[in-house]
Amino acid sequence: MESQLGVNRTSRIQRQPTYEWQDFTQGLFDSIQQQMRESHVKAFLDLSEAEKALVLQKATKAVQGGVPYEALMSRVSTCLEKAIYHQIAQEMQDGDGVKNRLALLSTRIEDGVMTLLEERPDLKGRLCSLFNQVLPAKLRGLTWRLYLSNRKARLEYLSQTAAQRATSWKDREISLRCQDLLDSEPTFQALKESKVAARCLRNVLSYYHKLQGTSAPLREPDYLLPVPLLQAILDTAPPSVSESADSLSALLVEEFLTFMKLQPWLPKFCTSQDPNGTSILEEVASLLEEMDRDLTRFLANMCMQPEEGHKEALLRGVRHMLQPVLSILFVGYLSLDTVLYIWDQIILGLERPSFNCLPAFATVFILLLRDQLLKCQTVCKHPPPRI
Repeated sequence: MESQLGVNRTSRIQRQPTYEWQDFTQGLFDSIQQQMRESHVKAFLDLSEAEKALVLQKATKAVQGGVPYEALMSRVSTCLEKAIYHQIAQEMQDGDGVKNRLALLSTRIEDGVMTLLEERPDLKGRLCSLFNQVLPAKLRGLTWRLYLSNRKARLEYLSQTAAQRATSWKDREISLRCQDLLDSEPTFQALKESKVAARCLRNVLSYYHKLQGTSAPLREPDYLLPVPLLQAILDTAPPSVSESADSLSALLVEEFLTFMKLQPWLPKFCTSQDPNGTSILEEVASLLEEMDRDLTRFLANMCMQPEEGHKEALLRGVRHMLQPVLSILFVGYLSLDTVLYIWDQIILGLERPSFNCLPAFATVFILLLRDQLLKCQTVCKHPPPRI
């Protein structure tokens, strides 16, 4: 409590008007006036709420990057840094044991980011600054939820569950397959110990199969792709919720249905028909050529057919190795922690098509198997080994 009071006092002092704030607000006011003159508007109050928001948005964008804006951002950063370090100093002083200062700093920053995102979910795009970073469990859970939220899907599932219409006619088969998957898959050992994991998977996949409206059984990717989502949810679920399969299933349904609908990885699997575009597999083949000529020459020779060139043979070999892996986004082929990291990058890049991390991850996957591949004497008809 004393620590929090100290931060509050510091924050009140730092919130006093400063010349940086005055310069920024003056510049913003001038920009608003300019927007109104260009729109031939005499008074700001004459505008509708939507029009006011548009004028403010344009005015704010106009002043961003200017000297007053940069000076204000520098001032805000300094104030935040002082407040955080003040609170950390208080906690280390008041605590009973020895606390790691860096760990406390990371926790405070993470809590601040999460609070801001919960209040302003529209700011989730700023998380792109965390590309190529491992997200902490709590931040991962919130980030995935922000990108994969689908309130309509969740409410529909709850409605169907209440009416006892949320299960497939293959529910028994799906239930047994889910339990067998968690029992037998080595990378899912953490979930195997959960009391509710198998039931959550069964609930979600039974409902998903019902939505498909088909007599065909679920495919292997359907069983594997919900697993990272479930792990991320369980990692942050409070004890009161972590043992409630119904609550967890509702959240998993929401994220899984959104994820399957987005399918950000499938459109680029096949060779692109666009002469200006490339598929994931083509990009991987190109990266391998740059990084390991010996390996690419070996793969091309192994897969080459009569009257076929090096490039076509290499692409066939890359497709043979990667299509099974990419269809399930590395689930089961890599440790679950590694898969969660890869999915962090995929989800952060959902709204940024230019950020496509899959070719890099797929290339590294093949390079990790280099020694095993070079020992091969024939083209194997089975998927690549798991790492």
